[in-house]
Amino acid sequence: MVRRCEPLDTPQIAGAHLPPGEDPQTLLAAITPWLAEASQTRKACLRHGPGGAAPANQRSCLLVPLIAHKHLLGYLYADVEGHLGRLDEVHLDLLSTLAAQGGARRRHDLGGARGQRGVQ
Repeated sequence: MVRRCEPLDTPQIAGAHLPPGEDPQTLLAAITPWLAEASQTRKACLRHGPGGAAPANQRSCLLVPLIAHKHLLGYLYADVEGHLGRLDEVHLDLLSTLAAQGGARRRHDLGGARGQRGVQ
């Protein structure tokens, strides 16, 4: 998961599970343009690359914005190397559902906190 940090809206890794030898900051730098695009469009995306390579030599990548109360909290990102498998629209839908549930939970948490403040 990548989260946006106020006030500069700079992305930071909130949690990651990476293969041995893969650096989280290098990955973050590589996907930062995709994060900027998702920040503008608020849409999930599926990518395969590098272009022109055989599927077994491509990495499949999913990026889904995590939104609560129309506020972009961060992003869910997942990828897999082509020799291990390939992500598709079904995986994108599943990750989008997870992000929507996370956003709904955050809305619920924020609503509860507001209600508690109003009672005190």
